[in-house]
Amino acid sequence: MKYIQALLIKFVMMTAVLWFFLGVFFGISFFDILITSIALTVVSYIIGDLLILPNIGNTAATVADMFLAFVGVWVLGSLLFETSVSLGTISFFLAIAITIGEFFFHGYMKKLILKGLSSEDKASTDLFAEK
Repeated sequence: MKYIQALLIKFVMMTAVLWFFLGVFFGISFFDILITSIALTVVSYIIGDLLILPNIGNTAATVADMFLAFVGVWVLGSLLFETSVSLGTISFFLAIAITIGEFFFHGYMKKLILKGLSSEDKASTDLFAEK
């Protein structure tokens, strides 16, 4: 259950950042923001938070999340956004904003979610396991 809670916290953070930048400043529809947020949340949670963070550390996970946010917003934006948004620029600024949030989220993950896991457990972190 604690993994689901962490996933929901990450989703809310991601949606808030995307809505603030894309919705408020660029008028992107909330539906497109939700689709982008869901995709970015799931991919970065699995890759950055469950694979990289417990095995390599916060710095590597934060850099990976920044890269995933940049590429994800750029690719999904080119498919979903129907406005003349400069995808390279907005992807860069969103990646920076998301990275700041991810840094703090990783602290939460390490302290409350991944705490006490052995290196064997960290390597095979299960989303639905109760520890």
